[in-house]
Amino acid sequence: MLLKDGRLLVAGGLRTYSQDGFLYNETQTTAAVFDWQSEEWHRVSDMNVPRNTGTPVLLSDGGLLVAGGSVWDGYGTVPLGDPDVEIYDPRQNKWIARQSMLKKRSGAFGTVLPNGDVLVMAGSGYIGGYQW
Repeated sequence: MLLKDGRLLVAGGLRTYSQDGFLYNETQTTAAVFDWQSEEWHRVSDMNVPRNTGTPVLLSDGGLLVAGGSVWDGYGTVPLGDPDVEIYDPRQNKWIARQSMLKKRSGAFGTVLPNGDVLVMAGSGYIGGYQW
């Protein structure tokens, strides 16, 4: 997501690796920004919660809200939706946990409403097609 200061923030994701002939999936907490002027990546503070496919919403104050996503916890698992919400504050280089959503969501859509509230809708609770 492009931050208001022009840097690109990339957070979370999925690391797949092989061990003893098996493939494992591990959801990440890491985050980094790309500075277009220096053409360099710089690590920033890690998210509080590991997530993949979280819903990013750019806030009017320059912060980035990330809601939900999917969480993998190893070999042979179905990724589960996540209700957690946190905001990245680029001025403090810090992720701030916020109240969780009522439902687990991954692959959702989010937007800022005219009154400043954030609406996150759609998505699924279980990624493997088991529950929507």
